[in-house]
Amino acid sequence: MAAKVLHFGPDVCHRLPVLSRVGYDVEICPSLVEFPPLLQRAYPDAVLVTDRPNSEHRHSERHQVIAFTREHSQARLILFDSSYSVSDEEDFDLVIPPLIGPEEWLRQIAAVIERSRALNAASAATRKHSTLVVMDAQITRLKSIIARERSAATRAKAQRAIDQIGRRSDPSDK
Repeated sequence: MAAKVLHFGPDVCHRLPVLSRVGYDVEICPSLVEFPPLLQRAYPDAVLVTDRPNSEHRHSERHQVIAFTREHSQARLILFDSSYSVSDEEDFDLVIPPLIGPEEWLRQIAAVIERSRALNAASAATRKHSTLVVMDAQITRLKSIIARERSAATRAKAQRAIDQIGRRSDPSDK
């Protein structure tokens, strides 16, 4: 299955045609206003962020893209860094420094997406297993309730029988 990526920011290094040529399904997000609905509609494997050079709002935009992606998506965050000083590097799953050749950043992106897909598959399996365990626990609880009700009914019946025998053999009743 082809990986789907959502690109935010200018493509000053013309990476998007390279991604498309090697089989990525590339969605382009031209503005911050369009980012939330596009992210929720596209279900990308990764969000690629390229800084807007010389923009006074670039850190604010980047922070908003990071926050919205982390809150509303399982997509990996990848930064195409335009400088060698990234202050929020830890917020990204991958930071691609300037002047890295396409073969290298393509390999790195593919590795991040593959790891993410493996984690998502393992997470889905864990959620499915957890659902089955919860269902099993609910069934066991219901069986326990039924067994306690039967036991209570059997005890009540036995107590009534004991009470009847006790009344028949009680000499004070004669």
